[in-house]
Amino acid sequence: MFHRQRFCVFLASLQCSKLCTGSANGADMAVTSDPQAIGRGSSGEEVESQGSASSGEDIKHRWCSSCPWWCCKSATDESGAESASASLMPEFVVDGLSGVSQVCFVKNSASALLFLVAILLGTPRAALVLSIFGCLSSTGVAACLGLDRDARKEGMLGYNGVLVGCSFSVFIENFLLSLLLTIFCAGISAVVFVGISRILKAQLTLAFNLVSLVTLCCVHVWIEQHGGSHPGGHGKGVFTWRSDFSMLAGMNLPLATLNGVAQMFFVTSVYSGVLITLGIYLASPFSALASLLGSCVGALWGVGCGGRDSEILDGFFGYNAALIALWISLRYRSQSYRLVILLVSCGASAATAVYVGLRVLAAMSGGYFPAALTVPLVSVALCFVAIEELSAMAKSRRTSANLHLRGLTHLLRQRSAGKAGGMDLGAEMEVIVVGRRR
Repeated sequence: MFHRQRFCVFLASLQCSKLCTGSANGADMAVTSDPQAIGRGSSGEEVESQGSASSGEDIKHRWCSSCPWWCCKSATDESGAESASASLMPEFVVDGLSGVSQVCFVKNSASALLFLVAILLGTPRAALVLSIFGCLSSTGVAACLGLDRDARKEGMLGYNGVLVGCSFSVFIENFLLSLLLTIFCAGISAVVFVGISRILKAQLTLAFNLVSLVTLCCVHVWIEQHGGSHPGGHGKGVFTWRSDFSMLAGMNLPLATLNGVAQMFFVTSVYSGVLITLGIYLASPFSALASLLGSCVGALWGVGCGGRDSEILDGFFGYNAALIALWISLRYRSQSYRLVILLVSCGASAATAVYVGLRVLAAMSGGYFPAALTVPLVSVALCFVAIEELSAMAKSRRTSANLHLRGLTHLLRQRSAGKAGGMDLGAEMEVIVVGRRR
């Protein structure tokens, strides 16, 4: 602990660009949450600083306070008592695992480990490395900038970074370039998430889509300027619009369903799909079944639209449907199973329809819009949230109208019975309505 504290003080001193001078006997300096206690030696006496060292210590204190995991400080609760986990790296690892599991809208460290193994089985060359670096970058930036601590603990500031790494491993061929862009863009995604959260409560993977699509478009422009090319398209050959459900005979439908679940992390592997389903099952058994149902519905709609057999079997039509089904099953888990299954089917169908439209747009864009990513998930989920808000507003207005109507009826009955006092009609109605609301 002694060496860790001295190392952290050294990093803080570099951050403020000033080295704080200690006492002549080289007393140890401890990183504490009290700015007056910084620089106290083992004997308990304060070490005198020279020049502008006090301002440097203030900057050092603010840096350490906003980034406790970096300075090896244990987290404290509101009462000031230290949390049970005094070790910082385990705490940071748990935050990272929470970010991995939040890709599937759950918080479970065991599920996160299964998800990482699933990524390793799917594309071991790059996806695992980039997903881990993306998670570390987004979580680390959130901690260093002092962003929402509760959101970081829940993994809400890390899952977009995981998706950034997984997507770049697929759409960027150069590994070094994809690694550098993952570290940078994953950190940006945490800041974008916090900014969007002030406007939208339920944003899902909106930050990931914005950051990734803009980055991939810039990469495409850079490749074109350096002599590269991307085949243009007109979007007519993407779908035949002829149904051939015989291609899902035998084991093809389960294969497409499991690959659709695996494509949540942009990997293609039946074994990955099994592990991801198992990870979701550990957190919510019904949600695991709902994700399989959504992926199956997406595959069926892909066949109905005449999609390419290889894309259907690889799960391209199923992953957005599986994600929206998973989200619906968790958001409406208090409802009956029949209603949730109906909503899952409708949501999966809508997400697949949006994916089909974006797939045609991607083919026509000539590489400037490389893929749909999880835009269908965000679009359909925001529609569900908007319908909820409109329904709540209509219900509130209906309740208010009923209260006024009941108040008016009660007042008329009192007047007809001769019990009304000298108060006018509007004032009496207001008293009655307020009393009923209470």
